[in-house]
Amino acid sequence: MEASKETASENSLERKCIPGVEFDENGKPVGCYTVVEVFDYLDGKFVELFGEEGRRMVNEDREEWNRTGPWHFEML
Repeated sequence: MEASKETASENSLERKCIPGVEFDENGKPVGCYTVVEVFDYLDGKFVELFGEEGRRMVNEDREEWNRTGPWHFEML
């Protein structure tokens, strides 16, 4: 029971530390998107703009992400 109280108090502390961000009952931010969701949206727009050639390019990138992940730490 104590662990759940600590988690609840930690969530409330985190909520207070981020002004202007609304949280749901599970402590997740409302109206925020993950990096993957943003890339999905941008890829969809890219395909709309460039058609089937754009779809091929997006699919090639997604295949690489599935193998290595979307992060490029070797560039640091």
